[in-house]
Amino acid sequence: MCFCSVPVDLEAEVALKNLAAQQGVLVMGPDCGTAVLNGIPLGFANHLPRGPVGLIAASGTGLQQVSCLLARQGIGVSQAIGVGGRDVHERVGGHSMRAALQALAQDPDTRVLVLIAKPPAASVAARLAQEAAQTGKPCVLAFVGDTVLPNDSGGVYTATTLEEAALIAGALAQDVPLPTGKPALPAPLTAVLQAARTALRPGQRLVQALYCGGTLAYEALGLLRGALGTVGSNLDHTLVAAQEAAHVVLDLGAEEFTQGRPHPMIDPSVRRQYLLAAARNPAVAVVLCDVILGWGAHPDPAGVLAAVWQEAQATTQAAGRTLVGIVHVCGAPDDPQGFELQCQVLRDRGMILADSNAQAVRLAAAVLGAHGQDSTAQLLAVGREGTHVLHDQLVSSAIPTRLPALFAAGPRVINLGLELFAIQLAAHGVPVVHVDWRPPAGGDTRLASLLERLR
Repeated sequence: MCFCSVPVDLEAEVALKNLAAQQGVLVMGPDCGTAVLNGIPLGFANHLPRGPVGLIAASGTGLQQVSCLLARQGIGVSQAIGVGGRDVHERVGGHSMRAALQALAQDPDTRVLVLIAKPPAASVAARLAQEAAQTGKPCVLAFVGDTVLPNDSGGVYTATTLEEAALIAGALAQDVPLPTGKPALPAPLTAVLQAARTALRPGQRLVQALYCGGTLAYEALGLLRGALGTVGSNLDHTLVAAQEAAHVVLDLGAEEFTQGRPHPMIDPSVRRQYLLAAARNPAVAVVLCDVILGWGAHPDPAGVLAAVWQEAQATTQAAGRTLVGIVHVCGAPDDPQGFELQCQVLRDRGMILADSNAQAVRLAAAVLGAHGQDSTAQLLAVGREGTHVLHDQLVSSAIPTRLPALFAAGPRVINLGLELFAIQLAAHGVPVVHVDWRPPAGGDTRLASLLERLR
């Protein structure tokens, strides 16, 4: 499993995954931050019940969102396998996802499959859909933001949001009818929504979305564009073109925000300056946030956000305005931070709690009087670049021979770098050796190159 701050080029990723295939092992990553194997959390992972749903994700917070929504339905997971965000890139060909799919297809504890990713390359998506249909198990494809989804057929079901993926997988696991349409808002939320709308001043018309989770931000961006039109974001380099009087989605876990500092799931304080800036902007009506729980995450992320929200409220109240705060807590009932406690901290500060990220976006749009469809296929170009295909360089994705034993016995770990991950593994009784390692020059490749010349 490779969770790294230093970029790994695609050719190296292909070579690494080919070598792994020859050795009968699976590479989770690069850029893989979440997995749960045999009930053991690796990296940023939630405390999940065991159950019949197997998840494979090229998306860390996408995996967390679906698995947590399942847990809150009372449904557990057999295995949750991260493969790294670029695994579904055309040049990599879905190598690890396809290998993991073959392994879970043979896993007796897995009855329902879920594949999660930002839009794969078209050829990779088609191959994944085909191979999912051949497993003989029902499979949900949650390709967030995909513009071309295969039709439901052969036991393969498509979901346009992470929320819908969890609902479909939950229905399949419980052998009940599949959900139809998007979920209705609970009556208490409808009343809160109306009160929030009437409290706004005429000039307040913008949404500022400040996310710690990259895939949650990506999903929100597509949904908001579907409901509100133009939205600027650092996710697809449209932020520069966005003016102060524009809707904005920020992924605060992107590379430009994490150089030389921890990821905001570990230290969410980076959100403070942007939230307070939104509070000073008289055109902003809604601030949309996520709070991510689980092992590896900040011990009290809701407390950090609540304190900043109190500051923001003081700013807007002094200006005679109201600011609407909508937040989704991405967490499982038994997470170490305490799911219900974290939610209550935010309610006590006057924030509106949404049951899912997609619901949070629907609420934000509804405050402004807009109603979009649950489709993230709105001008999202991330990961769709034209590329040179390396498929001929890839070893076929057969079942890694050592993976079934890993599913049965759980991992033994050598942890390089972030000691926090080793501590949580030891707390779960996992054999772990920690190696204190940091990338040269703190991961700054230009500085590392200059230092190398001085040797």
